[in-house]
Amino acid sequence: EVNLFLANARRVEPSMSQSRLANMAGVSTSALSSVLAGKYAGDIQTVIRKVRAVIQREREKAVSQIKKPAFVQTSVYEQMSYVMNMAQADAQIMVFTGDAGIGKTMSLKAYIEENPSAILIEADPTYTVATVLEEIADALSFEARGRKDKVEKAIISKLKGTERMIIVDEAEYLPTKALDILRRIHDKAGIPIVLAGMPRLIHNITGVSEKYRQISSRMYHVKLRELSKEDVKAITETVIENPDETIVDTLYNLTKGNARMLTKLLIMSQRVAYYNKTDISIAVIKKASEKLISL
Repeated sequence: EVNLFLANARRVEPSMSQSRLANMAGVSTSALSSVLAGKYAGDIQTVIRKVRAVIQREREKAVSQIKKPAFVQTSVYEQMSYVMNMAQADAQIMVFTGDAGIGKTMSLKAYIEENPSAILIEADPTYTVATVLEEIADALSFEARGRKDKVEKAIISKLKGTERMIIVDEAEYLPTKALDILRRIHDKAGIPIVLAGMPRLIHNITGVSEKYRQISSRMYHVKLRELSKEDVKAITETVIENPDETIVDTLYNLTKGNARMLTKLLIMSQRVAYYNKTDISIAVIKKASEKLISL
């Protein structure tokens, strides 16, 4: 059963292997190999049960033919791309803010695919000054050892004259000291920097005291809006061929132009349609929306 599954799966996804199947099932590769060879000394039934569960899940996914909405160059992407090109040309610091789920992260990653020399930092609540310096140093192929000021100087030295862009996603998680270090790297290396995050990022940058002014005075702010109806239609077309205008209107109204929610709703709508053996319709979309907590 395992070998048949792997043979069929590789036709669709060449990267599928016995090792990957073991990882998906939560068992070691050696355990799965031993079971298949009839030499496993442990609990064989547990391994078989876990592997069969994965095989069944993957078969159901293949049968249902659920399409994940593809990335399209939305108005959010076009605006961000234009501004980042401007930042690159003028070596400026640009700040994007917008609500969660409008497509900031996807747009940044798409931009980096076109501009692979850019350095992407994906911040999170655990980020410190040291974390930021380590990530930049890693992108520049050296180890961030020793005092932070020495690491910062080494980064500036390596970046000076390169015009490489540093992009920070979810930058609202950066502490003020990290923002100030990025400002100094920008000043001394002459490179463009892009910060993207939730609306509170602006408050983090502007602050309420004098110490924030050196940061905020060097930055340009762009407030991003939700997707347009045309964007919603373009994304929907990657899942539904020639969607009816009423379907697009329904999706737009239910998701309020939020790309993340649109993706979830399109996937859930396909599942509801598959389960009920019908095509995607307004009724199906509304039924699917009831199953999504955030809508």
